[in-house]
Amino acid sequence: MTRALSILVWFTLWSTADAQQFQRPQPVTSLTKQFSAIWKLNRAPRPIVSGAKGVPALVRVNAHSLIFFAEETKKRLLRELGVSDLWSGHVMLSIIDLPAGTKPVLDRQSFGDRWRYQLTVPEELPSRQLLHAMVSLLLEEYAGRYSRKAPRIPPWLAEGFTELLIQKNGTTLFSSLTLNRANILFQPDVMRRSRVVVQKTAPVSYLNLSLPPAELQLAAGLARYRAHAHLFTVKLLARKDGARRMQFFIRETNRRANSQHAMLAAFDFKTMLAAEQWWSLTQTRFRNRDAQNRWVPGVAQGHLDNLLSVEADLEDGRKSVPLREYLQTGTHAEHLKVLLPMVQKLILVEINAPPQLTRITREYRLVLQEYIGKPRQPNGPIPTLTPEAHAARRKGALQSLHLLDTILADLKRTPNRPSSALGKILRRP
Repeated sequence: MTRALSILVWFTLWSTADAQQFQRPQPVTSLTKQFSAIWKLNRAPRPIVSGAKGVPALVRVNAHSLIFFAEETKKRLLRELGVSDLWSGHVMLSIIDLPAGTKPVLDRQSFGDRWRYQLTVPEELPSRQLLHAMVSLLLEEYAGRYSRKAPRIPPWLAEGFTELLIQKNGTTLFSSLTLNRANILFQPDVMRRSRVVVQKTAPVSYLNLSLPPAELQLAAGLARYRAHAHLFTVKLLARKDGARRMQFFIRETNRRANSQHAMLAAFDFKTMLAAEQWWSLTQTRFRNRDAQNRWVPGVAQGHLDNLLSVEADLEDGRKSVPLREYLQTGTHAEHLKVLLPMVQKLILVEINAPPQLTRITREYRLVLQEYIGKPRQPNGPIPTLTPEAHAARRKGALQSLHLLDTILADLKRTPNRPSSALGKILRRP
């Protein structure tokens, strides 16, 4: 008894001395009470990384900053889904001493008809890794509400929402972890980084999004997978009632045989073939447009080239000839049948073309409109030209087209030529 009492007194004195050196912070709870955070390191928290511009590469967390980050992430995810904060599963966030490079660990435990979650993270970790873990946790909590089945979230969904949040408002989202509130930039293009990857890499099928092969899980393949998962998520949300359907899809992943069946039910795809066809067409359209929904230069250039060639009957058969060559023969009335619809198509290209091709497309249109002439009354017929007037008008059009063709060829060789230099060349007298 005396020996046991001595050991107890020694342990009490040792604990008191150790507490004087460091007193571990008490657990903290978030405002909504869904998140609690606990510090499990036997030392004081180090200062968080400060002064980073934009989204930091690494973040250092403590219990209070992690709680705030969790609530901010949830708020933005709920906003994308269009739902209220009706959480069911409590989340414990534990910060422990883990080796460098250790990824966050998510664990869940059944609690009646609900779940309790625990996310264990190191004190310092990559910012995207932390956000991905938080998004995965929140999606699982939403999918597993009032269900005894373990949530089964497809990998593309967590990757897609992670990229959406980090590219849409990552700077403000991570401000709680960097103390940097001065460099807050709101980017209207939520696909700004993924767009570059998608347009420069091969498409990714829906099957590979659902079951990513090894080549899409490492290095450049992983970046390609994340970008396409981001695009897939954004385009699903953009469908009619997309947010409501996404809510239904997340819940259905826990009730259907697999996420593909949940996808068909939630987004009204009759078959998996129809879903694959939609996804394939979506990728093609996305590759052909920039952030302002204009055609990318290569696509716009192709449309313009097609318009500037005309199918004509020649001695050796019907061939496609340049517009300037086509106008050298034939009458004004014959040319009108081709040029009037061509002008309408040039207007379409002009509206959709990127800045480096908008000006020259407009110049081609103006030259053709000048050659065609104007009706004397609105919506009236184009006046018939005398041979002399037609010859003079054709001569001016051919000269202008020759200049524009030369400039267009130069633009193909130097696609990044400043628009100011092009404006000087195309300045009309």
